[in-house]
Amino acid sequence: GLAGIYLLTRKLKQSIKEDFGAFIQKLQLLPPPPPAPPKAPHPLTSLTFALSDLFDIEGHVSTFGHPEWARTHEPASSTSPAVSTLVQSGATCIA
Repeated sequence: GLAGIYLLTRKLKQSIKEDFGAFIQKLQLLPPPPPAPPKAPHPLTSLTFALSDLFDIEGHVSTFGHPEWARTHEPASSTSPAVSTLVQSGATCIA
């Protein structure tokens, strides 16, 4: 009954908070501050996304899914245009 629904909801909330080891590296790219009130807000404000380690992020090594790759390669000197566009449009990268 009601107690079962309560317990199921609690377990679901706990499982949503965990990432189950899905990310090799966690990072956060924050969008620029929103524009002044007369202008429209960024179109992707309050949205979050995660990306594959195939995309370059300035200062981080793209490992292409292989942890050993980071030991033998240098960090990227620039951020991928696709990622930059998402962040500049207001989205937040979480991993």
